[in-house]
Amino acid sequence: MKPNPLAPYFVVCIIAWVALAIGSWKWISSRPSTEEKRLWFRRSTIISGLFFGTFITFISIQWHHPFALLIFLPAIVLIGFLNLRVTFFCDGCGKMTQSQDWFSPTCYCPRCGHKLR
Repeated sequence: MKPNPLAPYFVVCIIAWVALAIGSWKWISSRPSTEEKRLWFRRSTIISGLFFGTFITFISIQWHHPFALLIFLPAIVLIGFLNLRVTFFCDGCGKMTQSQDWFSPTCYCPRCGHKLR
């Protein structure tokens, strides 16, 4: 059995993915205001989606399976959208919260009780 020539790219992708996750988490948590945290959270979510979408596109084309993109790219967009939709930053205490009830019209901060949505 031949070794996969794309195997090193997976290692590089995982290392870059972990570095991006840790870096964006540290960057967002160090922002002084909740508005800046919201802004940088949106940016990091979009950048992560673009990074992962580029990697999936590269691998799908190299493996000659471009139709896989019809499944994976919309899934990446949906995951990013839901991540942006259910994540809130409290104006009262600055805590990041993710709502477990996607369709609820209201959401409250678990730390201070401030209304988030």
